[in-house]
Amino acid sequence: MKESALIRQARRELAQCEKDINAGIHREVKGAELSRRRALIAHEKTRPLFLIACSGSKLDKPAKARDLYQGQAFKFAMEAAARAGADVIILSALHGAVDPDAVLNPYNVTLSDMTQADRQAWAQRTAAELEPYQGRAVTVLAGANYAAACTDLDAAYPLAGLGIGQQLAVLKNYKKKPEPAGQIQQLALELN
Repeated sequence: MKESALIRQARRELAQCEKDINAGIHREVKGAELSRRRALIAHEKTRPLFLIACSGSKLDKPAKARDLYQGQAFKFAMEAAARAGADVIILSALHGAVDPDAVLNPYNVTLSDMTQADRQAWAQRTAAELEPYQGRAVTVLAGANYAAACTDLDAAYPLAGLGIGQQLAVLKNYKKKPEPAGQIQQLALELN
């Protein structure tokens, strides 16, 4: 999805603000810049979010999470998210909710090896980490153990009840849903 000039400008302004803050410069945000930030927040809530389970197969060296996991289902899920233009959060058995760009060391922890009490504790911790995403269109591309962390979200579960072969087929053929016509243009009109 190509973002409007308004949203791109808001992203640039936010990046500059972050640089300013890191340099110890603080300034008040008002007027058009504040309106663009509000538009960006509204825009972010309309972007789809995919929650993708990690995989047991991993690289043997530290890497960004998007590159660390090597399982076929994980790779298909990441490709599906890219086709859908979705943001991604990876559900890690060790780390909980992980940004795809976070650098992780390889590890050997799976939810299926945990006791039920440990899985429940993981689900509660991870659900708390996912709270900021409430209100977004969420698609969970994960098995039941990982999906347990997502019950507080308004989410779609296209892999629920499917065997691994069926899950792979769904992921491989996952298509981008059409976007509502004029969504970005309407957002720009609201600011004028």
